[in-house]
Amino acid sequence: MNLRRRNNLMAFLFFTGLMLFALLVGRSVIAQDWRSASREAVGLAPDPAATREAVVQVYGARTWGWRGA
Repeated sequence: MNLRRRNNLMAFLFFTGLMLFALLVGRSVIAQDWRSASREAVGLAPDPAATREAVVQVYGARTWGWRGA
C-alpha cells in the first residue's frame, strides 16, 4: 500500500470516527433546548431563608446568532 493511499484511508477513518462521535454526543445536546430545560434551582443564589442581608448578583451568558453579534 503506497503512502498516499494509506493517508487517504487514515483521513477517511478519522473523519468517519469524528462524525460518529459528533452524532452520538450531539444527539443528546440537540435534543435539549430551552423549552425542555429544568426549572429546578441550581443553587447559585444564597438561600433567602438563611441570608438576612441584601444580595445583588449579576448573571451573564454567551448568546449565538444575531443576539451575540
